[in-house]
Amino acid sequence: MKEVFGQSKLIVIALFISAMFSCEKEPVNNQPDPEPVDTIVAAGHYRNPLTVEHEDLMADKTEGIADPSVFRWMGKYYLMSTQYYSNHGGEEGFKVWESIDLVEWKYIGATQVQNFIWEVLWSPELYYYRGDFYIYLSGPYGEMAVWKYEVPADVVNPNPFGVEAHWVAVTHNYLQVADHAIDGSLLIEPNGDKYMFFSGLNGVKYRKVNSMTDGNGEDVIQLGQCTVDNIVIGGGTVGTVGWTEAPTCFKHNNKYYMTYTGNHYLRPDYQVHLAVGNSLQDIVPIADNPFIFHNSGEWTGTGNCYPVVGPNLKDYYYTYHTKKGYRISAEDDVYRKLMLDKVEFTATGINSEAPTFDDRLIPELAEYRNDFSNGTEGLKIIGNVEKGSFALNVDATATKRS
Repeated sequence: MKEVFGQSKLIVIALFISAMFSCEKEPVNNQPDPEPVDTIVAAGHYRNPLTVEHEDLMADKTEGIADPSVFRWMGKYYLMSTQYYSNHGGEEGFKVWESIDLVEWKYIGATQVQNFIWEVLWSPELYYYRGDFYIYLSGPYGEMAVWKYEVPADVVNPNPFGVEAHWVAVTHNYLQVADHAIDGSLLIEPNGDKYMFFSGLNGVKYRKVNSMTDGNGEDVIQLGQCTVDNIVIGGGTVGTVGWTEAPTCFKHNNKYYMTYTGNHYLRPDYQVHLAVGNSLQDIVPIADNPFIFHNSGEWTGTGNCYPVVGPNLKDYYYTYHTKKGYRISAEDDVYRKLMLDKVEFTATGINSEAPTFDDRLIPELAEYRNDFSNGTEGLKIIGNVEKGSFALNVDATATKRS
């Protein structure tokens, strides 16, 4: 177990090429990992990578689960990932899976969105805030879009993934910055201040934004040290164009933890780094990076890491993806799968054994769970239940991470 202090996508943009050629260390094609002696997973355990029901539901490709994002709502978890379409006609949004334990995932359908025609939908993140739901996503034009599901006033227990939940594309360019801005991840402070972390030229950035739907705000802050730049990028090889992407920041015990990924999703040494800070202004990379890394064997290229609280509301986990194969050309299908690993906060930092490929205990469930799918019969409601308060929603939060 390693201890540290504190806690995809194809982007062919010619502007990045020259900046990505100066690096230090060529990845080594290590010998494949030995096959586990026992191929049967022990009762009460799971083994990475996870198999998600109907994970090959993409239009033209067998993409699997890439850039996973997990959202907790009413005692259940909902999974979305990067998707590719051909002629989806703007009628279908992200495909969604449901789970109660983060291990067994059931396909439940797709979000419905009107008048949105991007053919590639990257890195979705879903949030609930003051009575409404929001999805932040990126696309091939270097911009971020925002979808919104406005909950009807008479609905006490909304289902953002139900057939009645029709999402609306609020904006195709949330941040409105001059450079590329993708992979948005929102941090909402207890006082309501909102900070959008995103990828752009020269790596990870963030900005204090005006609102959930207005990405203007204060000056953009460049986190110059937070880059994955120790990988050789050579002309004519897989991953010639690459950059640092997928920043996700959250707060735990008054400390900020931010993961980010690079350098190119096709490469076996695609990896997750971690930065920490006592404030947003002093977030710096840990000394023991990469935080999650695996470049040999059947599954390599770990990336796009997101934190989530466990079903018992005590344990914490990271979800991320891994890629099949050591090296794949851009012309081939790229198959990725979901990974799940536990992390533990300590007095000095965070402990993690990720990535794991052996048997791990299935996350512990809560002693009591009620998703109110059968209504509120037998429950006593104290006070008024109004839109925006959701008195019955005992575990819904402002962000997907708490």
